[in-house]
Amino acid sequence: MGPYEKRAPWTSSEITKLLNFVAKQTEKASSFLSFQQLCNGYLESNQSNQSLSALRSQIIKFLTVKIDDLVEFEINSKVMMLYKLQIAPIESFVIRLFQTAEVLLDDVNRISYYKENKVGGLVLGSLPPEARNSERVERRERSRTPSLPTSLPVPNSEVDPDEPIILTEYLERPNNNDNSDSRSVSCVHSSQESKGEIEYNLN
Repeated sequence: MGPYEKRAPWTSSEITKLLNFVAKQTEKASSFLSFQQLCNGYLESNQSNQSLSALRSQIIKFLTVKIDDLVEFEINSKVMMLYKLQIAPIESFVIRLFQTAEVLLDDVNRISYYKENKVGGLVLGSLPPEARNSERVERRERSRTPSLPTSLPVPNSEVDPDEPIILTEYLERPNNNDNSDSRSVSCVHSSQESKGEIEYNLN
């Protein structure tokens, strides 16, 4: 297309055809898709007067600022298209995803991990080891409210019964062979912290 040529006007039927093609191709793809590959595939299988850049612009527009207009697509289809094409979603859409899934974004706000919060739900990407061992555990721990024992024995009978007992709570992170985590409470008498210490497993 020359610099002074008019672009072919978009029709609603062609936009629908394009987005259906994108949804189908991203669902079939086992890895990320390039726009060059995707748009060339569309032009080969459909009669269109649009340029590659025009196709790319329409895809990005409808998967970002116009994503709420795609009422015919399920949310997982939208996520799949965003993920496989490496398009950064708009903030309002990400906030909505947080309500039904675990989502991680990369440093340029593209979806790097998505896991739907239901059995057999859609999973895209993999959780980084550092998130698996720390952030997720800490998030679970903040939301968990364990029931502590109503009374704890004094660790050492020689200590002054009037001295207060200090309860220290800490998190034991899982090792490589154990995916579970545990919370423990240390019962330490303030006058003899080095002598009397009892651990309670609250799992």
